[in-house]
Amino acid sequence: MSDTVRLYVGKDIDVTYDAERCIHAAECTRGLPAVFNNSRRPWIEPNEASADAIAAVIAKCPSGALHFIRHDGGNPETPPEHDSVTVMRGGPLYIRALVQLRAADGSVIVEDTRLALCRCGQSHNKPFCDNGHLNVAFDDLRWSLAGTRDIMPAANSSGLGEMSTVIDRWKPGFLFRRVFRMRGPAPTTSGPGVRRTVKLKGILPDTTSWVRILEDGRIEVEYYDRSAGAEDHSRGDVAWMCRISASEQSHLYELLRKHTNATITDDRTMLDALVGTFEDAWAIRDWLKEGSVPFEGEFGSWP
Repeated sequence: MSDTVRLYVGKDIDVTYDAERCIHAAECTRGLPAVFNNSRRPWIEPNEASADAIAAVIAKCPSGALHFIRHDGGNPETPPEHDSVTVMRGGPLYIRALVQLRAADGSVIVEDTRLALCRCGQSHNKPFCDNGHLNVAFDDLRWSLAGTRDIMPAANSSGLGEMSTVIDRWKPGFLFRRVFRMRGPAPTTSGPGVRRTVKLKGILPDTTSWVRILEDGRIEVEYYDRSAGAEDHSRGDVAWMCRISASEQSHLYELLRKHTNATITDDRTMLDALVGTFEDAWAIRDWLKEGSVPFEGEFGSWP
């Protein structure tokens, strides 16, 4: 068994989990939270539901990070009745078939019935997806970030609804599904490009945090929450951003040096220090407040 694969033993069924292949689609935590709970250790408890229920939820895992071994005589996982390859907009290829994935030299990388393969080229675990597309706003429809911003004023003047500036940071699929329920001011001009982006480790399931540096030197810290808690409190997904002026860069460098004892000299060392020190965007925001670093805030929520 690979070093990245963990075994969770149950009476009727064992569950294996490969952390390197997980892309946090959350089919498991949504489908069977009594068994799959990221706030608990161990996070998988195979005795908290029937073997059939666990097997059914694992079969929905698109990346193949989860598998099961049954001890109750129940049916093992079988290949799908119909093979399929699905292109996820702004994301990976989802493969449902009995596939033997081979390297260039012909050696077998994996044989599986469920795979999520990288399309953006940014994965650090190729050929598997690792959500690297989120860090670079991978755009399979060949829209530029500026192009996405350019259509926002027109959308807002259409009378169908208002669009927040938060939305243009997400992949195009979100734009079409969510746009006319958004609230907030729309930009009137295209914004600057992104110079460098990193994703933070994160604490809570179904949330994602980024830090990015824009071409004009401003720094943006973003948080996206698609959890059940966001649904309960805001009736939909939640996103917020704090934006730090480029004029605060030296102040930020000084605070980071004191906080981390690291050498902060440029974009890369600053982002490395932020990623190594803070787990999510909330932690960075609180630290900015403690250090009296001024920032602008934006918030959006949509069903």
